[in-house]
Amino acid sequence: MKHVISYALFTIFAIGTTGCGRQEITPGPCDCDPAIDFPADLSLSAELDSLRNEAASVFGLNTDEIVKIGSERNFVGLATPTTRFSRRIDSFTYLIQDEEFGLGRPKGVFNGPDSDLIKAGREILTRIGLADAQIDEEIVLTEMTQVGQRAGERLKMEPPVQASKSLLITRRIVGLPVFSSKVALSLNAKKGIGHLELHWPDIPQWVLIEAKRMDVLVKSGWAPPQRKGATPENVQAGIVHSSAIGFVMDIYPAIRVVYSSQDKSLGRKLMEYYDRHGDLIATPRVFAKQDELLMREWAKERK
Repeated sequence: MKHVISYALFTIFAIGTTGCGRQEITPGPCDCDPAIDFPADLSLSAELDSLRNEAASVFGLNTDEIVKIGSERNFVGLATPTTRFSRRIDSFTYLIQDEEFGLGRPKGVFNGPDSDLIKAGREILTRIGLADAQIDEEIVLTEMTQVGQRAGERLKMEPPVQASKSLLITRRIVGLPVFSSKVALSLNAKKGIGHLELHWPDIPQWVLIEAKRMDVLVKSGWAPPQRKGATPENVQAGIVHSSAIGFVMDIYPAIRVVYSSQDKSLGRKLMEYYDRHGDLIATPRVFAKQDELLMREWAKERK
């Protein structure tokens, strides 16, 4: 079905505003420089020094022995003999992986009270300067493991045991869920960070405004597109963006629709994201087009 879109020009007057004052109707251009707190030293060496200090003071990593430190594409990072620490320069995103963390590994896993894990997650957010007001849910996930021994043709299973715990923090801003933002945290046996994915990008004002408008539409009875063999189960306005590991950062307002299958033998649910008109939005990218081409060439070379 073709959509015919008519464009009209509107003259908008912002009453009682001058210069960079707040415009009540729609965000517009500003004729002054943005208020940015630039670092005193913008050299690359100062950036890496800041990264090293951040790894130690904010995340509690041991940076006495650094085997590699530098930047590549949209990441800066460092590596110790056991741990990798990275930060995106185009998004509020941090990644940590300790190779000695894990069941049966030297630093083990945390299996203490859920409250201690939640406290550790909140302390990280506080030290890094993120507002508690944007925390939506704090979910403790428990991983179980089970082993079995074969006796002849029979398999004797041992009782399942707890392998590890991890914390998932989801995000809500101005009352709207940010579907793609999260904090995923796992601790070692001594409560040090074993794994961290903290992905909390800044959301542009226009995205917040349009997402709020979509929320009003949904609450006013916005009808989701029909899908053959599926029934809309949940409709929610919010924000979606690119994943933590990637070379680009796309951020879109979206209406998320979860469809349940009418065929009960199919357990997996369809999830799609739409704009206000009921058209599918573009999937937030992970790579730019030129990156996809380079990766295809790299894959061919490895065959």
